[in-house]
Amino acid sequence: MSDLDMLRGGRLADALDETLHFTSSVSDDRILAGAVSKINIVHLLMLLKKGLVKKKDVVACIEVLDSMPKDLPLRVELEDIHMNVEAYVSSKAGDDSGGQMNLGKSRNDQVATAIRMVSKEILLELLDDIIVLERILLEIARANVETVFPAYTHLQRAQVITVSHYLLAYHDAIARDIERLIECYGRVNASPMGAGAVGTVILDLDREYVAHFLGFAGIVENSIDAVTARDFLVEILSILSLLMTDIERFANEIILWSSSEFSFIEIPDEFASTSSIMPQKKNAVVAEVIRSKSSIIFGDLAASIHMMKSLPLGYNLDYQDLTPKLWDGLKNARMSVQILGKMLKQIIFKKDQIEKGIGDELGAADLANYLSVDSGIPFRKAHHIVGFLVRSAIEKNESFRKTVTENLGKTARRIIGKELAIDPAKLDIILDPHKNVESKKTRGGPAPAESRRMISDRWQRIASYSSFVKAKRDSMERSQIALQKEIKNLKEVK
Repeated sequence: MSDLDMLRGGRLADALDETLHFTSSVSDDRILAGAVSKINIVHLLMLLKKGLVKKKDVVACIEVLDSMPKDLPLRVELEDIHMNVEAYVSSKAGDDSGGQMNLGKSRNDQVATAIRMVSKEILLELLDDIIVLERILLEIARANVETVFPAYTHLQRAQVITVSHYLLAYHDAIARDIERLIECYGRVNASPMGAGAVGTVILDLDREYVAHFLGFAGIVENSIDAVTARDFLVEILSILSLLMTDIERFANEIILWSSSEFSFIEIPDEFASTSSIMPQKKNAVVAEVIRSKSSIIFGDLAASIHMMKSLPLGYNLDYQDLTPKLWDGLKNARMSVQILGKMLKQIIFKKDQIEKGIGDELGAADLANYLSVDSGIPFRKAHHIVGFLVRSAIEKNESFRKTVTENLGKTARRIIGKELAIDPAKLDIILDPHKNVESKKTRGGPAPAESRRMISDRWQRIASYSSFVKAKRDSMERSQIALQKEIKNLKEVK
């Protein structure tokens, strides 16, 4: 029997080369080769345990699968990795032995399982990458708990914070992405094997046995759901989109802060480029490409949802174009996270330049709050008084501190009918950026003491994330060791 006869099963006439090339997935299947080999090994062991196949056939197939080259040439006319592996094993172990590999299984449950196996490995690698980035953020935050920085709303300078407080905001946003990936991992960590094409098979299979030795926590129980479900794929891409939204916002601010208009940070030369015509330029090109990678991932998510939205239950070959979107999204997310971390480690915050951009007026909100409490007037009236003083300082082109010191009393009398005064020492605390930040000790605020507390807390959370990754890797390693023992016993027992 030819390989093509094996594929088309006697039901169909010869296919056109054009059709085979159009429907083949071999160009995207290389990443699944190791998982497919392992699935076949475990499936054969299960069939032998159930007394459904002969030991000599299982041993012959496993020996070939165990030594299958990683760069196995994939033939387009065999449509996918699954048939290529079966054809390769049959060519080495013989048609009779190789012909038993697909007993009790389908490409449908096999591919769904292989995608989940590879996804689990890459998700753990991505979690490693993000954890490294989070550690870098905490290290920089710890070194800058007293480095003042302007906070913005509507891209207008709003209040005084610190570089540490700013970086902790991004750290916490990205931490939520880690938590989403951890939750998602649990839904990926279930085996579809044993579901067959859609309605299982007439044979009595042990799905839990296969799931265990493939390193899964359990099975996707309903057979239709097992082969159909790709919501885990869309969920991963959704989380990647949220992750890249956070990463892109950070990259965008790196571009902004490094511009000559702000000049808050200096990007390392190896993460920048110059102009082909303007030699004075230093362009934040790495951050710009991170920004574009996010758009690619958003597109992968949108395409995946559109591919799935109208499909009937059961396997459809549309899924074949779905899976590469996942690999593309994971690859771009990992590259973006990795290079952002490397760049951040070398970014320099230009403290003197940053402080030049922090004027007295950034204490205006705090002054309004103080006046309301200290003088017993409604906050909205205090807001009106301070707003008038800000405008007066701008019109006179003088410092906000000078205007407040000289005009607070008469401005208050004009607006609320009575004079107000403020202790110069208290005014200094409000308008001096370092003293202002020091006084903001509300939980989650920018006070150095509060930043140090949050940083300590975040280090503990990172440790828990690392423990999760290690536990999952250890679990997969235990299943692999158990599988090797099964194979060894198979070969030793006569």
